[in-house]
Amino acid sequence: MCNAALLKKLNKSSLIMIISSLQDPVENISRQLNVLTEQIALMNQRSFSRKTESLSQFPHQMSLFGDLYPDMAPEPVQKEPPFQTG
Repeated sequence: MCNAALLKKLNKSSLIMIISSLQDPVENISRQLNVLTEQIALMNQRSFSRKTESLSQFPHQMSLFGDLYPDMAPEPVQKEPPFQTG
């Protein structure tokens, strides 16, 4: 490892060479950090976002409390027919 005293002893061209040799690794690490940050954001979104599961996805599933609370029973959802071409 380089310490401050050693860096002060180096001439300008040596310092420039050291800095330029470190630029590519720093850029690679920066790209990796961006990719990992995006992956974490996507994983968080998948894990903690609102779920779209509803009773309409399971038309034959009975309601657990449907008889006790009829006013809270979900309304049937009309599904549109699939788009047909031709």
